[in-house]
Amino acid sequence: MITVHMIGNAHLDPAWLWDTVAGSDAAIATARSACDRLDEYPELIFTCDSSWFHRRVEEADPALFRRIRAFVQSARWQLVGGMVVQSDCNLPSAESMVRQLKFGQAYFRERLGRAATVGYSLDPFGHGAYMPRFLREAGLDSYVFMRPGPQQKELPSGLFRWRSPDGHEVLAFRIPDSYLTWDVEIAPHVEAALGAVPEGVGHTMCFFGVGDHGGGPTKAQIEWIMEHRDAMPGARLVFSHPAARPSGPPKSCRSTASAATAARWTRPGRRCC
Repeated sequence: MITVHMIGNAHLDPAWLWDTVAGSDAAIATARSACDRLDEYPELIFTCDSSWFHRRVEEADPALFRRIRAFVQSARWQLVGGMVVQSDCNLPSAESMVRQLKFGQAYFRERLGRAATVGYSLDPFGHGAYMPRFLREAGLDSYVFMRPGPQQKELPSGLFRWRSPDGHEVLAFRIPDSYLTWDVEIAPHVEAALGAVPEGVGHTMCFFGVGDHGGGPTKAQIEWIMEHRDAMPGARLVFSHPAARPSGPPKSCRSTASAATAARWTRPGRRCC
């Protein structure tokens, strides 16, 4: 039996061609929708990144922020990422990455009572080789990403231990399909997640919720999961979050820095790019 951890989220890209008002409006609307769904569905867990998102809510709607803080304390609003915003992970300097994580984690600790432990960059199109070091030094021991996808870079496994050239290591998970779902029918996303489970591992993650300009899990999506939790042979769907760890021994992959500091994963006897 494979446990499919259903990760409710809402991806926002406020640093990509949005003005301040559009980004703030999307953050507040997403936060209000997520809190309402958490009130309505006691099983639901919501995963949310970036200190910028939470700061905008705190400044614009203190009552809504208090709801978020209560859900954080009850472990139903899961903080991930630890950055100010989901950053480009190719071009910024090392100091920029360090400060993204330093200020993001500091806000989480000060205003929400806990820091993130899972790195979370769903939409950048690549990574520098020293990403595991930046994450580890900020207190993050694992990492969720989607790009580069299988079409751009082959990996030994979608679940692996990513080691930077200086030896820092995180447990990494590449989302096999998508970090968002626009439709009620989530079965194709679940099937893609199950198809990517490494041998010997009894857990995987499937991400759901309207995203790119915010939104989050819809009532129809939540109810579909509840109705189909045992509908797929050999699998059970549970509302969960990225810190609920998979079991089994992930392969180790090592990053080596090229001239452009692009990440390159290898395993003994085989180069993946």
